[in-house]
Amino acid sequence: MNKSELKLFLRSKNKGLILAPGYRLSLKDSFKNLCLVSPTGSGKTTRFVVGNILQCSDNVVVTDPSGELFKLTSGHMQKRGYKVQVLAPDDPDHSARFNPLHRFQSDQELKQVATTLGLNSAGKGDAFWITSAINIMFICLTALSNMKNDSVKNLANLRWMLNNYGVDGENIKKFMSNYLDEKGFAEYKAFCAQDSKVIASILSSARAALDLWSDPEIGRLTATDNIDLESLRDGKTIIYIIIPEHKIKYFSLVANLFYSACFEFCMKTPGQPVFFFLDEFGNLGKINNFEGISTVLRKKECSLNVILQELSQLEAIYGKHAAKAIYSGGCANKLFYSGLDLETCQYIEKSLGTITKYDTTFGGFPAMDKRAQTIASPLLSADKIRMLSKNEGILLSGSELPVKIKMPAFFQYKPWLKLSQTKPVKLDYDYSGEKVEFIDLH
Repeated sequence: MNKSELKLFLRSKNKGLILAPGYRLSLKDSFKNLCLVSPTGSGKTTRFVVGNILQCSDNVVVTDPSGELFKLTSGHMQKRGYKVQVLAPDDPDHSARFNPLHRFQSDQELKQVATTLGLNSAGKGDAFWITSAINIMFICLTALSNMKNDSVKNLANLRWMLNNYGVDGENIKKFMSNYLDEKGFAEYKAFCAQDSKVIASILSSARAALDLWSDPEIGRLTATDNIDLESLRDGKTIIYIIIPEHKIKYFSLVANLFYSACFEFCMKTPGQPVFFFLDEFGNLGKINNFEGISTVLRKKECSLNVILQELSQLEAIYGKHAAKAIYSGGCANKLFYSGLDLETCQYIEKSLGTITKYDTTFGGFPAMDKRAQTIASPLLSADKIRMLSKNEGILLSGSELPVKIKMPAFFQYKPWLKLSQTKPVKLDYDYSGEKVEFIDLH
């Protein structure tokens, strides 16, 4: 794409994603989602995310692996009238509260929660044990949701129930009979009727899926709910999910469930556009039905920006079929930085296509007749893609011609640098006296 074509496509007056100062996608193209593939240290935060947050006119949810984005952008966003919210699993005293069971309440939604927990269990294993663990978690979640006391409806109490199952389920049988309908209680009795060794293995799988909730701080963080998702569609808000880089896998389930809650809310509720920046997406675990979500949300004026270190991460988590649906069907825009692995570079080379070159040869002596033949050469070879300049990126967007564009870091562009120097927001939470209330199962 030449300069004039580039300016027509990425107009400075567009209101969508920013590729570089003065070059923006339209909102319509931004809602078709974007996948950024960028190795560690190649500047995905400084060259893509920071500028997009500082200049965004809509609402934002962003994974902030180091807290750097909060420091660089929260002050400016608050100054612009945005409500600044933080979910920080590693620092509950300076975090909003998020209770998945406050957001997911119907039987179908509770099944989704159980499925997310089961699919992301550290143990993995045979499909029978995973499905069975999901089933008993769903039964327990259903009983929990039928209680009148909202303060005990949380995942810490789901783990509490599983830990107190006892012999043949007698310890929680009365509780289950009180809070399950006839069909639900029949499911519970069918579970208890299995061989004791099978039950023990299933319960072990379920407890493994909830291992994060053995952490008292996570129990506290998710026991209540005060984060304002509603303002994503009606107001001006930005939500930072702050997780230290070295702890992302440990806290991934919290981020996973939170994003699921955001997606579910946005699919049900029309309103202002929402931009999601899913950094470290490859470490968030499997978001239930993300391949379907990625295609539906584009119709709901939401922009999903999936950020990966390498393409193979998608297939490793979602499997070949779902990964292809997410990447090819769910993300019309693909953005690549330098330093990528050979496999990804070869994929880009193939996607860019070829150009025709003329190779001039000469006949033998004495005629020396001049002949020309055409040769198909890659538009850009895999080696040249790997060795792109550190401030360059390659954009593939739908049926548009490919774009190689200079993408400076925010600190190399004075207007953004100045905005980033606004003092960050001071968070003011008071959780004195907070504790998790466990249910009486007897």
